[in-house]
Amino acid sequence: MTIRRYFPAFAAVFAAALAVGAAGQTAPKAPNVKGQTPAHVSGTVVDTSRKPLPDVSLSITAIGANAPDGARVFTDSSGRYFSAVTGFNGKYKVTPILAGYTFRPASTELSGAGGTADFQGTKK
Repeated sequence: MTIRRYFPAFAAVFAAALAVGAAGQTAPKAPNVKGQTPAHVSGTVVDTSRKPLPDVSLSITAIGANAPDGARVFTDSSGRYFSAVTGFNGKYKVTPILAGYTFRPASTELSGAGGTADFQGTKK
């Protein structure tokens, strides 16, 4: 899966990981924001025929006071996505976005260490 956007704080870590990986060394771990364990969010996005929808943008945003910046990931050719997000202490919302489609559910709220959020898209 091609990931098109990261938290700004992760940009340096991923650049370093690529450079280190090319040298055959162990890559650094992603930063643990505010000492929190990453929440793992994953799922699948399909159309009304249950066929995978690739390149759907999924916005992952924290809910509540002092919420950090969100993350954006995209589905792969099989309609799957995955994100490990940090700094989300509590609840967060996953919202699919693709021009020309509406989704059921429109968004899903998750909490804690992560979860699964599946969506079905209907062409407008």
